[in-house]
Amino acid sequence: MVCNLLKCIYLGYNRFRCLIMSSKCKYFWKNQSGVAVKYLKCGRTNLNEKLPLVYFIIPGNPGCVRFYEDFADSLHQKTNIPVWGISHTGHSKLPSVGPPENLEKQKFQQPDREEAALQKQIEIKVDFLQKEVFPVAEKVVLVGHSIGCYIIIQIMEKIQEKYPEKVKKGVLLFPTIEKMQWTPQGKKLTPILTNARWLFMFAGMVASYTPPWVFRRIYPGLSKEEFVYETIEENFPSMEVLDCITYMGLQEMYMVDRRDDNLVEKFLDRLIFYYGSHDEWCPIEFYENLDAKYGHVTGSHIEVAEQGIPHAFVLTHSHRVAEKVAEWSEEFEGKSLENKSQDFEII
Repeated sequence: MVCNLLKCIYLGYNRFRCLIMSSKCKYFWKNQSGVAVKYLKCGRTNLNEKLPLVYFIIPGNPGCVRFYEDFADSLHQKTNIPVWGISHTGHSKLPSVGPPENLEKQKFQQPDREEAALQKQIEIKVDFLQKEVFPVAEKVVLVGHSIGCYIIIQIMEKIQEKYPEKVKKGVLLFPTIEKMQWTPQGKKLTPILTNARWLFMFAGMVASYTPPWVFRRIYPGLSKEEFVYETIEENFPSMEVLDCITYMGLQEMYMVDRRDDNLVEKFLDRLIFYYGSHDEWCPIEFYENLDAKYGHVTGSHIEVAEQGIPHAFVLTHSHRVAEKVAEWSEEFEGKSLENKSQDFEII
């Protein structure tokens, strides 16, 4: 009881502190096709007229969109282009909205593992884009990280017939688009995800009774960013969230195997591939093979990140990667990033 009381006081203080900080990112929940999804908006949201361009972030796994807060804020600051993003279904803990009889509580239920399946994640994002983003944006740049890159390629295929020109670019950051269970990290995690997912739920149960400062003491170098720890503390003690995260991860290991070169070739001139120089989810040979096959093709863009940027860049290198994406916006927008400091209305 004491631990829970301390946890409530600590989280309450952090929420109050966040209110007085100048983050440009705002968070919302929406019932999307009967499933609760959390999404982010950063930048201009005056929708009296269509937005010329919107960046739309699709996260890796774990897919709590708040992990991308600094990245989204920095990308917006550098480009003045609105940045939106969406959590993976079930990867963010649904906040309490009142007693069980409250209609809002019935409207938003914590998604279960089947709603967090990889194919379901793709379908929900297609639905969200079609209903919430495409009607208000002339063009969209999809920005994916890790498994989010695989999802982007699948989205582009699913919307191609109805919206052939809507997606201006697909930016694939540290893309896990092939042989996931055979990568160094995949070899470690696949046996655990296959046979012992309960270990993650057990860890979540233990975490729910552990004061936040204990986790920070154990992992002091995880990140210098406060919001990273807050995101972990808000979501990972939930066994339902961990069930969704690990179930999706299990499906990734078996479903993301052979690279779909038919889709890569189909959208090559609209894709930017950005591999890590030392990435145990996307080994450098994946970059080398892709570059050898398509690097000479007109319109292709395949490159390697500078040394020191990890696969989980949102923990430590959000601003550097945002700067890189902003540089690419010059490439496909033909605009200079200088003198872009104007602030816009936020909702």
